Amino acid sequence: MQGEDIKAEGGKEDFPMRLNRFLALKGVASRREADAIIEKKQVAINGRMAGLGAKVNLGDTITLLKGGKGPAEFSYIAYYKPAGVFLDTTSKEWNKSEFARLKPKVWPADLLEKDAEGLVILTNDKRLSRLLNEPEKIERVYVVRTQEDVAPTFLNKLESGIEIGGRLLKARATEPFGERIFSISIAATRKDVEQMCETLRRTVKSIKRERIASLSLKGLQPGAHKKIADKELESFLKKTGLAA
Repeated sequence: MQGEDIKAEGGKEDFPMRLNRFLALKGVASRREADAIIEKKQVAINGRMAGLGAKVNLGDTITLLKGGKGPAEFSYIAYYKPAGVFLDTTSKEWNKSEFARLKPKVWPADLLEKDAEGLVILTNDKRLSRLLNEPEKIERVYVVRTQEDVAPTFLNKLESGIEIGGRLLKARATEPFGERIFSISIAATRKDVEQMCETLRRTVKSIKRERIASLSLKGLQPGAHKKIADKELESFLKKTGLAA
């Protein structure tokens, strides 16, 4: 049977898995798009035509027949960007970095200012880049250090919402970590958070982006990076809607 083959690999606990979910995790298509490909008889499992609701087992060979979309080979890297580093893909620094040598080629899904630190996702998935550049769609968590004390009334106002430039910026949750440090969960940019604080008469000394959707800096030291894969990737794609 002619076509492009994808081997079902991973942990035993991940299988059996629905075929549409498997194709979504491999970057072939979203689950809905995968169902359409399956209905058109463009996917086979171990040489046999697959139907809707088919299951994939560990070790199976999934074949995309003529007309089926091949794997996009999406790559996702979580990087703990230190303060002082600017991820400019046109710069000499980038071209000298190990990121420039990765295959497939990746780039920052969204930029984090040079003086800021925190999580940056490097990818070749343009869908994610589009999502992250519409910040109101994806929740982020920032850890903020202020010059002034963080009072409960201040945090309550962040959760109630503040109008800036015609937009209502509203934290989904906040948590104090001392007199002058707090975390904020919000679908907004680092600059948005800084403006919210300034509106409430708080001077921001530092902001660290701790999380994007379900991905966090956990286990990463400043300057380190790791490949996002398996269940961590599955959770992230589901949270962002890319595997819906």
